[in-house]
Amino acid sequence: MKNAKCLLHGSYDAASYPSCPTCQPVPEAVHHPSHYGGADNPYEHIKVVNALGWGYHIGNCTKYLWRVGLKDPSKLLEDLKKARWYLDEYIKLMEKK
Repeated sequence: MKNAKCLLHGSYDAASYPSCPTCQPVPEAVHHPSHYGGADNPYEHIKVVNALGWGYHIGNCTKYLWRVGLKDPSKLLEDLKKARWYLDEYIKLMEKK
C-alpha cells in the first residue's frame, strides 16, 4: 500500500527518504490486517465496532473473539482469555453504575 502524498516531502518517495514513516509503504499488519477482515471487507472488525458504537471494552472483547485461530492458531486459548478479561472488566464497570 503506497501513501498518495507524504506530508513532509510532498510526494511518496520511499527510496529518497527511507527513514520517513509517511514515505514508506504501510504494512498490512498495521492497517486492515487479514485476520480482522481486511480493508476491502465491509465486515472488517473495526468497521463493525464503529458502526455499532460498541466502545473500548466490547470492541476489544470481540476483537479477540473475531481473530481466534486466525492470527496465530497457537494462541487460541490466550485470545479467548483476553476476550473474557475485557468482558469481565466491562461487567465490573456496569455493575458499579
